[in-house]
Amino acid sequence: MRSRRFSTVFFNLSLPCILFWAAFAPAADARPPAHDAAVVGVLRFKSTITGRNMSWGLYAGITGAARDGALFALPRGNAAAHGYSYERGDVIAPGNLARYEAICSRLECTHLLMGRIRGDSGGGVIADMQLYSSAEKRFLCVLSHPFSSGQVKRAAGDMALRISLYLQGRLPEVYDLRISKGTSAAETALAWKCSGRGNNFIISRSPLADGPYEKIGETNSSRFIDTTAEQGLKYWYAVSVTRDGVAGVPASGYGYRMPLAPQGLTVSEMMDGRTRPWPEPGIREEQEREALHLGLFEKYYESPFMVSFIIMVGKMYVNSGELIAFRDFTSYTWEPADRVIYLIKPGLPRIKFHSRRFFRFVRDMHRLNIPFDELLPRVIGNAILFCVRTGDREVRQPDGRTRYVPVLEGVGLSTEYHRDYVKWRSNTIVFGTSTDTLYKRILEAQRKGF
Repeated sequence: MRSRRFSTVFFNLSLPCILFWAAFAPAADARPPAHDAAVVGVLRFKSTITGRNMSWGLYAGITGAARDGALFALPRGNAAAHGYSYERGDVIAPGNLARYEAICSRLECTHLLMGRIRGDSGGGVIADMQLYSSAEKRFLCVLSHPFSSGQVKRAAGDMALRISLYLQGRLPEVYDLRISKGTSAAETALAWKCSGRGNNFIISRSPLADGPYEKIGETNSSRFIDTTAEQGLKYWYAVSVTRDGVAGVPASGYGYRMPLAPQGLTVSEMMDGRTRPWPEPGIREEQEREALHLGLFEKYYESPFMVSFIIMVGKMYVNSGELIAFRDFTSYTWEPADRVIYLIKPGLPRIKFHSRRFFRFVRDMHRLNIPFDELLPRVIGNAILFCVRTGDREVRQPDGRTRYVPVLEGVGLSTEYHRDYVKWRSNTIVFGTSTDTLYKRILEAQRKGF
């Protein structure tokens, strides 16, 4: 059987046990029983909200229902006397694994049923069940069962029945859940498989892994499209299956709608207004400083023809949406050893730019004894950075939710000594990316016809 992640959204079972048995009588297409000789040691459930009464009530109810209904075999020893440490998820810590094996050996059982009792957001109670297999050394399934505090005995009977059906291979099971992760800005797509036929699926979601979960849809299909999720917000989805009122084995996972990239400059915003005259420096000290700076700039100037060609191609990419352009960066950080500079602008994630040519320019500043804080703020402040989107990254918010923000990386940077100078074509420096993968993307885009 398949191990499934814990989920918090299921529906209470409301039909009598005899109807459950009728609904799940062996059929021609039913899976063969997987655990005919199962002996289940039922451990007392841990509790985060209640005292001994509910924990003992579930234990007595589950063991009583199993014994009276011959649902599954119980060991001869007293399983409730054995302590254990509850842990969530599919991975079992080595210490707990050794303890589970010791309990199975002492009780001479093949499986252990354990779990916890917790409250839900609506004031009800949820029992999370975990079925451990000694033969496979793992949790076979994790089931959540909601009920009210006044229905402990009935809930225990339903829980025992679900475990029995699972051991016989008759409990419907959702598996192979696939959830899109940032592949579309319009929707999050879910697809899954399920054992058996004639199933009804409930889709729920939560921005937190522990819930609370909210039902967002119901379908008889094995696909679902979520168009109401907030863009860029990470959601946990639970797909639970019911067949004739019986809640089966769920599947859960996370996904998100692609966050929109920040709005960049238009071509008009980049090109209009380049009509300013060259400001004359004032005092002699400023003239000498400018002459020193321009001596370095002139070493890196592109030819007017090349600048016009680069800008023309850049405009095409900006218009097509393949490039996003930004300016007015307020600060920067860098990693000189890796030839990487990060440009910072309020409202944007910091943008990485890897350029060996840029750092050769910085090296020449040092050789000319030009202080970095004297010239670099001008270079950065007058720059236009052309970026591509290389993915998304997670950002944890104070409320515990996780948001995805676009990851942008610079592929080219153009800058001037005086911003928007009327003769900018002959007074522009262009630095290109040194990241091989991005450079290949540029070449591929060029081959597409730009």
